[in-house]
Amino acid sequence: MRANEYKIIRECVERGVSWGLIRAVKHTDTPSEEARKETIIEAVMLEICDNFIFLDNPEQIEQI
Repeated sequence: MRANEYKIIRECVERGVSWGLIRAVKHTDTPSEEARKETIIEAVMLEICDNFIFLDNPEQIEQI
């Protein structure tokens, strides 16, 4: 069996963007563009890291 990586990554990006947009306005109704971008990027990366293991991270390699 093989996973459809594109589909999984796309779902991670979609969830991350949605979550990032919500978090960007959590403490202020008018976040700066840079603050919105950074919050969205962090949320997308969190989703990806929750679903994929990067083999260059020694701590994660030991868990496999």
